[in-house]
Amino acid sequence: MPAFLAEHLRRRLTRPAITPPAKTKSGTAPLPDQPPPAPPTEQELVDMFVTFLHDGMSMEEVEGQFSASVDPSRWPDIRRRVLERYEAEKGLMGRPEAPPRS
Repeated sequence: MPAFLAEHLRRRLTRPAITPPAKTKSGTAPLPDQPPPAPPTEQELVDMFVTFLHDGMSMEEVEGQFSASVDPSRWPDIRRRVLERYEAEKGLMGRPEAPPRS
């Protein structure tokens, strides 16, 4: 048994050490430093919030989830524009078109 142990240790200690590759959190190579994305414009916010309203959210839900992330001085104007556009689009969607006359 001592000869087996000696041979095993000799092989392990004379072999070059293999280091495992460094792991990243996502498993891919890290991206180079990139600037953060630009915040959405007011028009993009209006478009997004109107879409949420059409998808069944209430204005109170939209306001509760997103008003804190928008500049407080801009929120009343954005809210007004969202409601105006939603009401206009809802009115257009509710009217069936008349069938063409022959």
